[in-house]
Amino acid sequence: MYFCFGSTHAFFSNCLQWPWRENFRIDLFTILIDERELDFEFRYNAYKNTCDSFGVSGKLHDGNDEGLTAGGKKLIELYNEDLELLFVEKLVNVAVYFRNCNTVRQR
Repeated sequence: MYFCFGSTHAFFSNCLQWPWRENFRIDLFTILIDERELDFEFRYNAYKNTCDSFGVSGKLHDGNDEGLTAGGKKLIELYNEDLELLFVEKLVNVAVYFRNCNTVRQR
């Protein structure tokens, strides 16, 4: 069975070629999938930007002072009116302090 909308002329040109199920897939399902794909891409970029900006807090314990410095500089670029230039140095000092505290606790 074929199901079509439109004039009689459209009925003979389109409907005889595609069943209603195929029309549904083309007209609605594909559009919905494309919408979901765009939503996922938008969310991925939003989370990526957040992680790129604030992921520096996760580097406090890993011992990578270079990554910590780079992340701190990126935060200063983003929030240059709120953070002073000594922020990076203070961030590295906090990381060293945490590492020393963990070393003392392990003894």
